[in-house]
Amino acid sequence: MRPLLDATLAWLAKEFPDRFESSHFVGHENHCQLLQGTKAAVSRELGLDLMIEASADHAQDCLAAGVSVILLRRPWNAHLLPSPALPVATS
Repeated sequence: MRPLLDATLAWLAKEFPDRFESSHFVGHENHCQLLQGTKAAVSRELGLDLMIEASADHAQDCLAAGVSVILLRRPWNAHLLPSPALPVATS
């Protein structure tokens, strides 16, 4: 069972229908083997163009690695202001 992964995939399909060729997950959830390493390192390794992220720390790491990021607005990062380098999504 992988509730967080399934919820994330459902959200992506609803909010961004037919926009992504694939989705990749870093870390682990309920014994599912996922990609290992930092999100920035995995993004670079996969040659990703865009990262959608809820963590400001991971977003900054990805930006520093040359990966574009859309930061999801969440209570824990609401203090951050959008910038040209780090757009913030409100939904």
